[in-house]
Amino acid sequence: MPRDAIHRHIAKQIRSLAKQQGWSGNRLADTAGVSRAQLSRLLTLQTSPTIGLLKKIAAALEVDTRDLLPPAR
Repeated sequence: MPRDAIHRHIAKQIRSLAKQQGWSGNRLADTAGVSRAQLSRLLTLQTSPTIGLLKKIAAALEVDTRDLLPPAR
């Protein structure tokens, strides 16, 4: 899977999971302990996610980090 497709999938998963929680991007950023700008850049595909960032977001959403990633082939 191309890198851009992986990044789009991750952003889509984060948005979907946050929506299921009824959370805004600001609430997710605050709960995950990341800056709103950092989360925004991730969700708008302006930056590549780091594993550390994904771990923080997954923990805030109470999901496994793997739940943010595309399924393995």
